Amino acid sequence: MKQPEIHPFGFDHIIEVKQKTFDNGLTVNLIPLEDTRIVMVDFFFHGCKWHQNRCLQAYFASSLLSTSSEEYDADTLAETIDYNGATIYSRTGYLGTSISLLCLSKNLPQMLEVMKSLLTHPTYDQKRFDTTVSMMKQSAAIRNTDVDSVCYEAFLDALYGKSHRCTSFAKLEDYDTLTREDLFAFQEKYICSSDCQMWMTGNITDEAIELLHAYFGKAAWGKGHFVYQPPAWPHIDPSAEQVIRMKMPGVQSAIYMGKLLPRWDHPDFTKLMVTITLLGGYFGSRLMTNIREEKGLTYGIQASLRQSLCETALMISTATANETVEQVIEEIHKEIKVLRTERVGEEELARVKNYLIGYSCRRHEPGLGLSKMLMSVYMKGYPYDYILTENQFVRDTTAEDIMDMANRYLDADTMKLCVVGNAD
Repeated sequence: MKQPEIHPFGFDHIIEVKQKTFDNGLTVNLIPLEDTRIVMVDFFFHGCKWHQNRCLQAYFASSLLSTSSEEYDADTLAETIDYNGATIYSRTGYLGTSISLLCLSKNLPQMLEVMKSLLTHPTYDQKRFDTTVSMMKQSAAIRNTDVDSVCYEAFLDALYGKSHRCTSFAKLEDYDTLTREDLFAFQEKYICSSDCQMWMTGNITDEAIELLHAYFGKAAWGKGHFVYQPPAWPHIDPSAEQVIRMKMPGVQSAIYMGKLLPRWDHPDFTKLMVTITLLGGYFGSRLMTNIREEKGLTYGIQASLRQSLCETALMISTATANETVEQVIEEIHKEIKVLRTERVGEEELARVKNYLIGYSCRRHEPGLGLSKMLMSVYMKGYPYDYILTENQFVRDTTAEDIMDMANRYLDADTMKLCVVGNAD
């Protein structure tokens, strides 16, 4: 049977995002969706791990925000959220913090009242704080016995240096010394209307917009008045060692390999993204085809880009049997060398482009997750239609560009290598 022809596809417009500015200057981005009774409200703040004074502070300040407030004790709050069939969750990293509410549109009045209380007067219930910190400490202790987790942290330490914000990994003792006062200090400084951007997605009515205005748009709220300014990039002090090997018991070893690359606003970034995807960024990539499919040396291997406010880290990661570690490393070097010396075929390049643009299409499908995609664009300081520009950059990437990027950035001899396990 003949394989169907591959045709270019994509989209040439993005969903319309309407913006409304409230009395206090806060902006809400409105993404109406048809045929849904659900509404999602996302609150975005720039304060994140980059701004914390100590390990764990930003994560727990946002994740435990929904435990209690001055108006709702822990039990009452849990019952209220459950009764209204709502969900409140948070995400924090090195680009920002988002706190999201998901509920039926008919329950929005009750839940916005809850959200206002949580964002402005949280009390971080002591019992839930103690329980959550204890559970997370146990999970951290387990991760410390996992070769992949240990290798990941050691690799980033080697890239950035142990004093860099991007390597502020928590130690077990950090869980013991974290206090509720640390959480209050972060919340009071960074969770405020002066640094809030909102998205409302789903069943948006005039009544819903007016409710949002009534609770969050009339006057300033929050105890702080944080105004975001891009931070000064900290000094990067990489390890002097090019190869780091650590012994740990087990039948498999973890391998991380990579280097620092330019940030997302560099002119080469999109071409680099295509190059890294071709190397190891999807199931049909060269690393997967060679090391997993043909040689059976690993269950999975990937090349990815870890983005932060400063540089981007290229990470080639896998796990393999202790006795095949050197063979896997050799095959990774071979695939990088091929990218640098041999022109990629047009059919393979078209497949990678279609994968990337298809992924972009899926992220842009009308749905509640759309706000997260648009939020990521906002975090990088781009207009919402930048996704169309990026897709065009992908389409315009040539085989010559791939070879140029590989020669300019993917010299395996300059990459850090970290191996953790019981390999000889």
